[in-house]
Amino acid sequence: MSANELPLVTSIVHALRVAGADVWLFGGWAEELRGMRDPTPHADIDLLLRSANFGQLESILSDLPTAIEIAEKRFSHKRAFEWMGVRVEVLLVTVPSMETHVFDGRYIVRWPNDTFADAPVGSLPVASRAALGQYRANHRRVRCAYREHLNDLRLLDEPTATH
Repeated sequence: MSANELPLVTSIVHALRVAGADVWLFGGWAEELRGMRDPTPHADIDLLLRSANFGQLESILSDLPTAIEIAEKRFSHKRAFEWMGVRVEVLLVTVPSMETHVFDGRYIVRWPNDTFADAPVGSLPVASRAALGQYRANHRRVRCAYREHLNDLRLLDEPTATH
């Protein structure tokens, strides 16, 4: 398993961008690089994908032997894969609407206009401070949408009563 350190983050972002995916660093790594939080160990790598859908990303990932899909994390708004032992989660920001429809619209993230406008950090494209702050402030709503999604799945799995 590889260590989730900056050289790995850089290699993933650069590999996906060279292949044509418009990905931007997001989440804890982005907050750390933008100086919004102190350095800490990271469990995963979060990316934003600016695209109409996941089609191109899925095609790219199918051609990369280092990327192994995590099927349990396949949602309308997210894809996840393992890269050299580290989980990478990719959140779709649909263009031109600049929205993410979380769990089939249970919550809609409306991204700030400058989400993809701030200067890169070193060679990495990093989501804007405004986007990071807004998402962090509304993360509870995303978690609630996830719980609703899980509850709906449980209801589908329950046997129906017979009379």
